[in-house]
Amino acid sequence: MVGWEIDHNGVNQAMTNAQYSASVIATAAVLRQLGRDASYARGHRETSTSGKTDPSFIDLDSMRADVARQLAGSPPLDLTENDMKLIQSTNRGIALVGPGYFRQLSNNEEVTAAVALVGNPLIGNDRQFDLWRSIAYDGQVKAPSA
Repeated sequence: MVGWEIDHNGVNQAMTNAQYSASVIATAAVLRQLGRDASYARGHRETSTSGKTDPSFIDLDSMRADVARQLAGSPPLDLTENDMKLIQSTNRGIALVGPGYFRQLSNNEEVTAAVALVGNPLIGNDRQFDLWRSIAYDGQVKAPSA
């Protein structure tokens, strides 16, 4: 079985489109590598022995259908270029940013997955990197296209 821990409080914070897209793409990639189909994707509420009820905000059968379409080469997601961007500078490294989201990428595997999701990074100097990161925290990524 494959599942992900998503930054979510389990009560009233729905996943963003970017989080959902990334989870479907990542789940399909892992299942493809393992030679398994979408039925192996599970949520806590389906496997928990301690009463976990998450994720309560999505239909897991629909999510598995999206994973199956991703595995079949028909991506179910309309992830627009403006949802997430990669940014990079010499001294800051590379990070994935989106509306209200920032994640510093720490290894080649993360970078490869992010490039597959959103395309090549915007490359700038450290000042531009800091500006792009601060814009993302404010809820919009306004970085120019590469």
